[in-house]
Amino acid sequence: MNRLPSLSRLPSLIWRLTFVSVALIAIVLGARLHSITRTMNQTFRYDCTIKAVDSETYKPLKIAAANGPAINTEDLFNQSYSTTFTPEGALRISGIAYEPRMVGIAVDGYRAVAIKITSETQAQQDLPMTRVSENETK
Repeated sequence: MNRLPSLSRLPSLIWRLTFVSVALIAIVLGARLHSITRTMNQTFRYDCTIKAVDSETYKPLKIAAANGPAINTEDLFNQSYSTTFTPEGALRISGIAYEPRMVGIAVDGYRAVAIKITSETQAQQDLPMTRVSENETK
């Protein structure tokens, strides 16, 4: 004949299950907290002005268009940036990031160039642009 376990053992079983559940929850929360802390430690603020210059003469050029940074759904600071053009035609970009930002720069008659913005990027950045040859435009 099958006997049911004694009810006196039930409280010790509940305590064991509770302990395991709380330990698992603590491990998951600890991993999430570690991820957030690592992200916040890598976060940086950037504020730089990018000036396009001819690669041969170093004459200042007027930036016609800029694109980026690219949209990344994993990025906590995805839309945390602003761009403006200065009266001289330079691009001023500022924001918050925790990974390098790629920004594309285009000037009429020159090859488009991508620049990587990191925590080490200087406040004033000269970007040499290479002229497009007439053969490439035809």
